[in-house]
Amino acid sequence: MKVKQNRKLFFWAASLMLTLLLLLTATTLVVKNSGKLLVGFIEDHAVPYVLETDDVEMGCVMAEALTLLIPSLAEINAPPYKLAVIFGFLSGSCSEFKAWEEELRYLRAIHAKNVTEAQDARILQKRYLNLAARRQLKGYLNLEVAYAEIPGNDCPDFKTWSEEFYWLVGLMDGLQAVLNDLASEGSANVPLGISLKVGRRANCLDNEKWWGVPNAIQAAIWVSFPGNKPEGIDPLEVLELSVKT
Repeated sequence: MKVKQNRKLFFWAASLMLTLLLLLTATTLVVKNSGKLLVGFIEDHAVPYVLETDDVEMGCVMAEALTLLIPSLAEINAPPYKLAVIFGFLSGSCSEFKAWEEELRYLRAIHAKNVTEAQDARILQKRYLNLAARRQLKGYLNLEVAYAEIPGNDCPDFKTWSEEFYWLVGLMDGLQAVLNDLASEGSANVPLGISLKVGRRANCLDNEKWWGVPNAIQAAIWVSFPGNKPEGIDPLEVLELSVKT
């Protein structure tokens, strides 16, 4: 009798363990797949929506909110680095917009000879530029993580249009991070060496295909750091041609 009871207990214990194991496996699969589905949804729908909207303020709200969400996807086996490149740029641009508004307030105060108002506007402008630089630096660093396997000056083997787009936006992240940090008097501590990397990596993209932006990136670097300018090239002419491309 005891042998039968022991067998029943063993059977139920084994069944319970098997059920728990199956549930754990199923839960793990759901979590992993949900992360990939969420990344796919954001890439395919959220990003295009934000880029296409003509409501800049609403786009900024969405970009800033999702910027906090994106890094957490790494916890559920869904690499978010390419998405973080995009949202680092978008959220940084939102801070830039605020910095421009403060610069306009500064100019109005100077015209009205309101010293206190002008000082206040200049301080806020630098704070927003600092925030923009830090956000864009994170975007650029995520680009380096996403393409960590690319050594030195080599270019990625782009398989899709979106991969080239992420690369382009990541380069713009790096450039804007450096420029905004300089405008905020170096308060964000963005390494200046990033500008040299960005200039070299811009050559990985076809200039005509991407509306002249790769050449414009290089020209902006040459204007900001004249010591890196190749001989016989006028950066301002390059910028003008890029605008016409």
